[in-house]
Amino acid sequence: MEVKLMNTIQDLVNYLPRFGNHPALQGKEGREVITVTFQELFERVTAISRGLMELGLQKGDRIALFSSNRPEWLQISLGINNAGFVDVPRGENSTAEELNYILRHSRARILIVENSQLLDKIDASSLENVDRVFSIRPIDEVDGWQSLICGKTSNSSTGKAEKAEKAEKNGDFPKLEEDCMASIIYTSGTTSLPKGVVLSHGNLMSNVSAVLRRITLTTEDKLLSILPAWHAFERIAKYIALASGANTFYTNSMNLRKDLAEQQPTAMVSVPRIWEMVYNGVAKKIRESKTIQRKIVIWGLRGAVDFCRRRKFDPLRLVQMPLYWFMDRNVFSKIREGFGGKLRLVVSGGSSLPAYIDDFFRAIGMELIEGYGLTETSPVISARVPGKPSLYTVGPVLEGIEARIMDKETGREADPGETGVLLVKGPGVMKGYYRNFSETKRVLYNDGWFNTGDLACFDKTGNLRIMGREKDVIVLLNGENVNPIPFEIALSQSEFINSAVVVGQDWKQLGALILPDMEALLHFCRGVGMDVDGRKLYSTFDSVEVQELFRDEINRLVNNVSWCKVYEKIKKFSLITEPFEVGRELTPTLKPKRAVIEHIHHLNIEHLRKAINGPEEK
Repeated sequence: MEVKLMNTIQDLVNYLPRFGNHPALQGKEGREVITVTFQELFERVTAISRGLMELGLQKGDRIALFSSNRPEWLQISLGINNAGFVDVPRGENSTAEELNYILRHSRARILIVENSQLLDKIDASSLENVDRVFSIRPIDEVDGWQSLICGKTSNSSTGKAEKAEKAEKNGDFPKLEEDCMASIIYTSGTTSLPKGVVLSHGNLMSNVSAVLRRITLTTEDKLLSILPAWHAFERIAKYIALASGANTFYTNSMNLRKDLAEQQPTAMVSVPRIWEMVYNGVAKKIRESKTIQRKIVIWGLRGAVDFCRRRKFDPLRLVQMPLYWFMDRNVFSKIREGFGGKLRLVVSGGSSLPAYIDDFFRAIGMELIEGYGLTETSPVISARVPGKPSLYTVGPVLEGIEARIMDKETGREADPGETGVLLVKGPGVMKGYYRNFSETKRVLYNDGWFNTGDLACFDKTGNLRIMGREKDVIVLLNGENVNPIPFEIALSQSEFINSAVVVGQDWKQLGALILPDMEALLHFCRGVGMDVDGRKLYSTFDSVEVQELFRDEINRLVNNVSWCKVYEKIKKFSLITEPFEVGRELTPTLKPKRAVIEHIHHLNIEHLRKAINGPEEK
């Protein structure tokens, strides 16, 4: 069977035995690496499907799956879909409010949780319509997920044997079509309650096929998995690995560096925040090196970035080539070795990749394939073409997907280079939001076009550039529209700034909430002779030295750069103390939840507003 013939997840499951005893999934239990082969995966998935069918579920019934990224998640999810049921996934960092809402709104009949910590978040009232609860990790008085295997869910030993025999005789499972519902993935709900994105088997598998026509994996590849399992971006990456016979190894942020070195993956899919962490780690080592060595590396890195930006036949490249070779041999090769030395496919998605990160990875000889998409589009809409550098873009749209940019003022289709709202159409576009007709109608038009809500433009070569979210645009009192993302990305380049959120709706000028990098700030304070307790670093926030430090950083990175217009300058800032947390201020892909941040820090924002507008102006 060819990949293009996989119209359903059931087709994908039936394709697994083709790769036999080749490793499909790997992960660590303590120090031991546990391996599941493709044949074993097929047997487990089909066994789980039979076990679920024994519970008396009907085709299309929802099964909530709340867990972190682990091999069991994929096995259970595939088992749910293979039997014609619908998974309703969510991660371990979700709030109790989110989990209870999702469980009730989806009307799930079965709940599968990873551990007792997740189960403790579920209210008794939310379980009233749930028939059974299972767990991945042992929980007292809760059936383990292994009991889903055929023959262990029924109360009658005779009945379960008969059902298993009957299932085997009838070809096991109901035949599924492309339009059968496969998953309801609830969005993060940054400004309102989560919305359940309904994705069909055809939605997801059409995206697998489209991505595989852009990016290829083989049985020789090993994919390192680190993102939330329930997120559409990570999910489609695993489907692609399975369809290609590639091995997937599970890691986490704590073990990432070690697993990169030990497992030597050839492919990795992640979000910009992870790549920023890599960059910051390298930058920290450079700052801590000896003065002469530091200056040489910084000079060489800047030269390498300039070298890579120049066209292939630019005469200046010949002049710069010896420097680049020197840097590659003595510096860049060592950075690549930190990734295991075999990484050939590095994919970034989930949010926009900062330009300086793009420059850095290209300079060190690691091509970042940036893609773009949304949960509502299953998810990938576009991706760069490997081997054809298109810095600062997300590449051309995938085959089979239509896209157009609409001018929100005139309603006409924008010309190349003009920014507007991105609309897409294709087989990956969702069926709608579950039990939410009004929101579905707002974004999904009768002619099949989906309004992404993203501001974008096409360049002259057909590559797509994402400029930000339409809803995030700040409108100042003078009527000027300001996209906050470029300013936040610019500020994140500072070694002293962990995160920044630009605010200023209906203000005279912009303000910024800044979360300092506490380690760098402590080093600065001690360097200027301040007597400070590292545990009470916030006590320095109002000092002249610290205020001048961050004002200088804002001026250097934003206010004094050529692209910053007069009305876009950040006039005031407020330093905040509490780190942003996934599930609270951050989405699972580490994007800021602006409404949540503004609510938590409303006092800081109000102080900024008064300082900029004056106390009487709203």
